[in-house]
Amino acid sequence: MGKVISDMSMSFDGFITGPNDDVELGLGEGGERLHEWAYGLSSWRERHGMTGGERNRDAEVWMKPSRTLARS
Repeated sequence: MGKVISDMSMSFDGFITGPNDDVELGLGEGGERLHEWAYGLSSWRERHGMTGGERNRDAEVWMKPSRTLARS
């Protein structure tokens, strides 16, 4: 059986999409902004086959679930 891995960000007030999300606009209007903080992290880039990125506490936190999944 295959593995499915999903990443999701949520704002402190509980939003995962911008307003007016639908089938055509999955993250809603401006929804990408909720997730931009992760795109420059070394750990996010590594999981998506990219190099470089910032190594900081956020990158460590982002990598933690990956290490857990790798052991399962």
